[in-house]
Amino acid sequence: MLPRRELSNSNPKASFEWGYTGHGPYLLAVSLVADAYGDDEVALEYQTAVEELLADFDQHEDWRLEAGELDEYIRVFG
Repeated sequence: MLPRRELSNSNPKASFEWGYTGHGPYLLAVSLVADAYGDDEVALEYQTAVEELLADFDQHEDWRLEAGELDEYIRVFG
């Protein structure tokens, strides 16, 4: 998955990160949603909810988020 920098107003040097809220998690959230739904407007609408989800992930551990899990999270919390 490529970073969707054109959808992000975050720092241009930001990279995918998680475990807190900020530029890296914002970029990851908007990119995840855009990739999963193939829709830039949906990505912008739900990136905040997904960023909050990513903030709970441990920065020092690998993780996996399936498209169905992302969809369920957005339905419940988005």
